[in-house]
Amino acid sequence: ALAPDFEETGYFFVNYTNNQGNTIVARYQLSSSDPSIADPESALEIIEINQPYSNHNGGCIAFGPDGYLYVGMGDGGAADDPNNYAQNPNSLLGKMLRLDVSQANSASPYLIPPDNPFADTSDGVLDEIWALGLRNPWRFSFDRLNGDLWIGDVGQYEWEEINFIPANTNDGLNFGWRCYEGDESYITGGCSNIEDYDFPVLTYNNNNVTGCSVTGGYRYRGCKYPELFGAYIYMDYCSGRIWAATEDGMGGFVSEEILNGANFDIASFGEDRNGNIYLIGLASGKIFRIEQSGPQVNGYNLMSDDIDCQDEDNSGALTFEVEDPDFWNSSSLSWSTGASETFLVENLEAGTYSLEAQGNNGCSIYLEETIINVNFDVPEIQFEDSLFVEDVYSLYQWLLNGEVIQGANSSYFTPLENGTYSLLVTNAEDCTLETSSFEVDILSSTKEEVEGMNTLVRLFPNPIQGDLLYMELVNFHEGFSKDLQFRIVDTNARILNIGVVQEEVTLIPVDNLPSGVYYIHVYSSDQQWIQKVVK
Repeated sequence: ALAPDFEETGYFFVNYTNNQGNTIVARYQLSSSDPSIADPESALEIIEINQPYSNHNGGCIAFGPDGYLYVGMGDGGAADDPNNYAQNPNSLLGKMLRLDVSQANSASPYLIPPDNPFADTSDGVLDEIWALGLRNPWRFSFDRLNGDLWIGDVGQYEWEEINFIPANTNDGLNFGWRCYEGDESYITGGCSNIEDYDFPVLTYNNNNVTGCSVTGGYRYRGCKYPELFGAYIYMDYCSGRIWAATEDGMGGFVSEEILNGANFDIASFGEDRNGNIYLIGLASGKIFRIEQSGPQVNGYNLMSDDIDCQDEDNSGALTFEVEDPDFWNSSSLSWSTGASETFLVENLEAGTYSLEAQGNNGCSIYLEETIINVNFDVPEIQFEDSLFVEDVYSLYQWLLNGEVIQGANSSYFTPLENGTYSLLVTNAEDCTLETSSFEVDILSSTKEEVEGMNTLVRLFPNPIQGDLLYMELVNFHEGFSKDLQFRIVDTNARILNIGVVQEEVTLIPVDNLPSGVYYIHVYSSDQQWIQKVVK
């Protein structure tokens, strides 16, 4: 059970059976170094309750709308509650407990809520008790709309039952076990008058056909399926039958089987923040979600408009998109920005925002959306043999004199001619910006000098016929070859090979080059020569 202030504190509570067979309720906290896991050293034991037998340990815990922790305790086990713990006011077994753990510490792990029905009384009833007369409550839940408490209590031989405590009730209700099982008297020795007991709102026969072990669920208060709104969803573990109980108009409830989940091996229920109901498979380890057949109605979604790419102003927006605006009570729309009564909030900076909304039938939803700041620093082009930027973007497109260079789509580009180069970069949020321009003047030699160099460097064969390309330096001498290098570039200006010219004839392996057109650069610190070759 997550603490009411879980988002701030990381506290959550666990009910488990220890190796001695006793019930332990303990508080844990998320790890400060890794909030996806718990810190095992953070355990604070809230309460330990001795268990006389190995069964009927209850196990369900939940925080009520009042912020207190409710603990469902079975009667201690065996059969027929042999020690009559459920009716014993001096035992915590067979009870619903209500504890204040908001200030839990090792010296005082819990406090007694002052409005507990037996708090500070001289009647001999333990102060922790909120209700009594339970056999093995599995499970219980609070109606997220009005705070009513629903309890599935497992029966003995004849009846499974659902008990009910209306919100704002603190009379210490007694649900009758072992004096009664369901609506029927069971072991009545020493019991009070019938009017002293509170009988279940729903029962079904424990006959191993209808079922043999009830699992309490939730009253559906989601907005996704209005036809299910207000139905209490519960099931039987043995048969897998799942029912929806709705009000009968006469102050009671009537159940209808909505699904046979015998193959799902369901042991428990869950509910999310928006009222969706889940089923938890025991052996399968699977989680199922209950959905209504047929089309959904009153759909909703939260859409975000990210801040414009080149706009430094706060230009993000959030829109609450709905299929049926009349279904939503606009006066209950509550944005984390403080806005209300509006389906659109604008002029937002980057960040995470939330919306709490309520439908006209009382259902409520919580939606969260993040606006991304898509502004980013324009990268600076650098030059070392090639033009390049940091390789951290999603897409690249090089331009020469403002025109797209086809195929130049990497973080680097080897210029083949002089001119003004720039680059379009696109980030992960699909925002594209253009870098500042970069003037390239790599062919600084005059036409005559370049043509003169053509008489000094010769490539053959061209077209390339085999796996080697020969580069010959005509009139080779040591001074001429000083600092002379070469590189092979494809038509997309990608550098495929780099080498140093040290001999009169240099053999360049080209076996890894597919057929196509390539450019051979021969250059030094003050000259460059480019020739096209074909393979």
